[in-house]
Amino acid sequence: ALKEAKDKLEKKVEELTWRVQLEKRMRTDLEEAKAQELSKLQSSMEALQAKLDETSAKLVKEREVARAIEEAPPVVQQTEVLVQDTEKVDSLTAEVEELKTSLQSEKQRADDLEKKRSEEQQANEEKQKKMEETDVKMRQFQEYLR
Repeated sequence: ALKEAKDKLEKKVEELTWRVQLEKRMRTDLEEAKAQELSKLQSSMEALQAKLDETSAKLVKEREVARAIEEAPPVVQQTEVLVQDTEKVDSLTAEVEELKTSLQSEKQRADDLEKKRSEEQQANEEKQKKMEETDVKMRQFQEYLR
């Protein structure tokens, strides 16, 4: 009867050890996936920032051109150029606003993912602590059986 109980307990210890290893692997995989997602978001955010900077630079150039045209001596064609430049400035301004909105959205998404990652990290740490406690209990039990 003791041998049978010992065998059952050893099987249970093996199963618990296997579960601990599986949980560790799953946690590692989850952390790697989160790291990849954060990396993608960071790249996306950097690309959007670069595009925003580029658009802002274009807008500054367009405004300088518009200012130079305004200061130039009056010419019959000036009205057409001003209208085109104003349209370009308006178009670029709208594009800058879209990029700002998109950047804000990406920042919010990154913040949300960081919060989720932090929560998952905390949950993983709690699971790790429980696994370590279980491991200690298993070792104590094994020592008790010997």
